[in-house]
Amino acid sequence: MRVLMTTVPALGHFHPMVPLGRALAEKGHDVAFVSSPSFCETIRAEGFEALPGGLDWEESRVEEAFPDFRDIPTFGFENLAWWINRVFAGAAGEAMVPDLLSASRSWKADVIVHDATDFAAPIVGELTGIPHAVFYWPLRIPSDDPGALYREPWNALRRSHDLPEDPQGEAIRRYLVLDLVPPGYQHPATEPAPTGHPIAPLLFDNHGDEELPAWIPKECARPLVYATLGTVFNRTPGLLQQIIDTLAQEEISLVATVGHEQDPASFGSQPENVYIEHYVPQTLLFPECAAVVTHGGYNTVMTALANGLPMVITPISADQLFHAVRCAELGVALVVDPANFDADALRSAVRRVLEEPSFRAAAAGMRDEIEALPKIEHGVSLIERLAREKAPLLA
Repeated sequence: MRVLMTTVPALGHFHPMVPLGRALAEKGHDVAFVSSPSFCETIRAEGFEALPGGLDWEESRVEEAFPDFRDIPTFGFENLAWWINRVFAGAAGEAMVPDLLSASRSWKADVIVHDATDFAAPIVGELTGIPHAVFYWPLRIPSDDPGALYREPWNALRRSHDLPEDPQGEAIRRYLVLDLVPPGYQHPATEPAPTGHPIAPLLFDNHGDEELPAWIPKECARPLVYATLGTVFNRTPGLLQQIIDTLAQEEISLVATVGHEQDPASFGSQPENVYIEHYVPQTLLFPECAAVVTHGGYNTVMTALANGLPMVITPISADQLFHAVRCAELGVALVVDPANFDADALRSAVRRVLEEPSFRAAAAGMRDEIEALPKIEHGVSLIERLAREKAPLLA
């Protein structure tokens, strides 16, 4: 079987796909990725064949390809709408269709596995008849009109390739949805996709040579709290600095990661209980932690829950806004508004998730549900079946 995978050029999108790509390759299948030319080296570093396609951009430097990014609101739904309309279903989707169409034919793909924010892959699937599986990690959002966020650019993309309108995005989910969000985490007022199949979140962030920093004590007298704004939103002006400054005087050990493009020294001198690093794999760090302060990105939230860790979430954009609401509803997190940052509110929230047992108990419940979900092998078998049958795999 020849599996063509696509990913948005961002670590947060690519990392969950790495375990699936490796599992497919270990079963003897041929696997290649299509992504932005400048992101292909990142893909190749994980051992995959990488085919350049679409715009030459990376999400971590989005303003270089999309200068108007500087003019949109930093926080909230307008930011999210810009990403979907301008980038994912807009310029990036438009540019990717012809390159992915060419790659799928020349590479002789039997099946396409695509990122949830890759709107080009379903188009190519329809044009070629190649079945496609969507690698789906967003939350299902309760709404009277769930397609509203992406309908206009999605249908514009379809019209440009002489395809009929698809108001509710049914074509995206036509064949197979690999749902990487635990069913109990999804909102009960929403319905799963007819082709939706849950599997346990695929957690990957260790490239093989990273280790825990030597300073991390195995038995810490103070709770270890991790603060992160992810690989893209860590440059949100001033926010991570405010978080570090606010928590530095708490009776905790604080570790914050700032990404490879920022200098930890630029955050100034810190007290002995604060450590600022470029990057520490969360899969290694979280077993040592007592709580997480995060922007609420999918990978951080799922890794925290897989380790039974309570959170304080400061959502900035994208799916973070929805994760924050859902985590609060489930009692695994408290939310602090980053747009109106309140140091006292952050301190209080961190103290509560550390001291009140209900948060850790709720997070442990989600950990148990994640552990009980079908594993990656189930996802591989579903993709194999899709390639054979070339028909929707109903749940």
